[in-house]
Amino acid sequence: MAQQTHDLTFAGSTVVKCYRHWDRDEPEREWTSLRLLAECVPGLAPEPLDRTLIGGRPAIVMSRLAGEPLGGRPLSESQAGAVGEALRRLHEVAIDRLPAVMAERLTGPSTLRTSVAEALAEGGDLAGCTDQTLVAEALTAAREWLAPTPVTPAATRVLGRADGNLANCLWDGMRVRLVDFEDAGASEAAFELADHAEHISFRQAGGDPALLVTVCGLAGEARQRFTAFQKDFAAFWLAMLLPGNRGFARNPPGTTEWQARRVLALLGESVPLTAAADTAR
Repeated sequence: MAQQTHDLTFAGSTVVKCYRHWDRDEPEREWTSLRLLAECVPGLAPEPLDRTLIGGRPAIVMSRLAGEPLGGRPLSESQAGAVGEALRRLHEVAIDRLPAVMAERLTGPSTLRTSVAEALAEGGDLAGCTDQTLVAEALTAAREWLAPTPVTPAATRVLGRADGNLANCLWDGMRVRLVDFEDAGASEAAFELADHAEHISFRQAGGDPALLVTVCGLAGEARQRFTAFQKDFAAFWLAMLLPGNRGFARNPPGTTEWQARRVLALLGESVPLTAAADTAR
């Protein structure tokens, strides 16, 4: 699980985001994304107001959006639909005119499978798991799934947030707005939707992946790619929830097994899914 990457200061109608590290061009990725969105879909994300330095650290001043973070409680159908609508609007933004600055999002379609395969290849001690046999079976299935050649790039690029966490989707009672674009970059719609659909916050809240796909109009080859990417992200979360990782320590006993069942179900094994622990994240 990612560590805190920035500090936020709220002052009236503005927010100051000061980065703790910026070796992956986080401020540039966010500033460029917010400027593009302010021009093409105003109101979907914070409006970028200024770039500055605070104590030698890069910072962005942006508008403060109305709404409360989703996640941590069940999603209503209207909320889940609003998440899908926000992503649909985001993915309709043309980014081809900014090729120099819109490199692929961090851990994007061309790198996810390799990074997850490397993480799962390390093995690890499963002694902390409540059902070591189940987790080991899921690990084997995930490794076999990730073994084939990398995914062929999609023809159509979209602006990807690289953040499926529901806590960064703000609900104002009618619509969802999106925050946190520090890892953003070029991606494809199927990959981004799979990121949201398999994010532990979305699954713990009872989100319906099919609703995201329907709202965003994914069909044909893109729908098939979404299904494949779901499996990749399920394997990613299994890796994050293994003993020794922060995800394991932050979640209650049984969460790793819950994710293992998800992996096996998506990969075709007949393992029944069970409800997630309420505090899984």
